[in-house]
Amino acid sequence: MKYYPPKSLRECLIIALLLLPILHAMSDTPPGHLEEALKQLPNTQRFIEILALAPELKHPKQAVPTTWFVPTDAAFEDLPKEQLARLLDRSATTERAAFLRHHMIPGVILETDFPLIHRLKTLLGPDLIVAVNADGVTVNRVGVELPAIVGEGFRLYLIERVLIGVGAP
Repeated sequence: MKYYPPKSLRECLIIALLLLPILHAMSDTPPGHLEEALKQLPNTQRFIEILALAPELKHPKQAVPTTWFVPTDAAFEDLPKEQLARLLDRSATTERAAFLRHHMIPGVILETDFPLIHRLKTLLGPDLIVAVNADGVTVNRVGVELPAIVGEGFRLYLIERVLIGVGAP
């Protein structure tokens, strides 16, 4: 195939306009699945392991936009060993679901929403206390890393500590 370079500025602009939607789609495509998005976050392997044991939360039957606060691997190291073992125990489905639901907020929370919000209700039920100051955003005094990873119907915020212990309300 022979290459014919554009001969005018007009031809260059036409080519650019034709390629623009394709390039935009390639660069800004949000992750379609939660697992894909989690893999984009650093140090979230432990959370991915726990979520893998809860398919009802990983692939909900009814797609509801959700905001997730995702603890880092270092956050799980601060948990007592028996609590972490319980989260990874295949038979502990109720405790694991409660743990994950406490890190989930119905609806998509944008970065610009945090200064306007003082409380967030988790899917488990209890409220999380939101604070914004010069140091950034905190949820229950846990630092929230901005910006979020955005996916189709969800947002993921990395947090530096676990928000709830296993079996806690």
